[in-house]
Amino acid sequence: MRTIGNIVLPICSTDYIPAYGFGAKIPPHNNLSHCFALSGVPERYMVQGVDGLINAYKSSVANAQLHGPTIFSDVIDTASTILSRMMESGVQRVQYMVLTIISDGVLSDGETFMSKLVHTVSPLPISIVIIGVGNEDFGKMPFFLGDENVPPRSGNKQAARNCLTFATMKSVDNDLGRLAEKILRRFETK
Repeated sequence: MRTIGNIVLPICSTDYIPAYGFGAKIPPHNNLSHCFALSGVPERYMVQGVDGLINAYKSSVANAQLHGPTIFSDVIDTASTILSRMMESGVQRVQYMVLTIISDGVLSDGETFMSKLVHTVSPLPISIVIIGVGNEDFGKMPFFLGDENVPPRSGNKQAARNCLTFATMKSVDNDLGRLAEKILRRFETK
């Protein structure tokens, strides 16, 4: 997580990171959530730097029970809303947002994900980086992501641009340098 954060954070315009988790039963009532602030407090979703992100993650994992299915659409909605509010308020100058999703599960909400990618995300200055970790067979993921050189489609609408990068740790033989190269190469073309 530290290495991935250090790859993506320099692209960002601020040291503060919105930090969310997905796919867990959250205390105190153990309700399943597909988007929750890692801090445990919905209003306190921003963390400072990579250390803040790691500390929030460790605290969340200690208190929440990880649970499938793997659904990204709620996190995408939240990131898009945060970005839109920041752009509208003018309080914080936002040039670009990178939503990084680290997942050990295969996407379960493919059609909803693609619709949000095409209709909500692609018009905004945001890119999504999904990194598959663990032993899951991520062979189904490229089906949702399409050709890297062609913007994805949802129904009869094509995205304004391809705003998605997908990589697995296995595809780079767990080499973090190769992972960084693969991610950053995609940003050069966006």
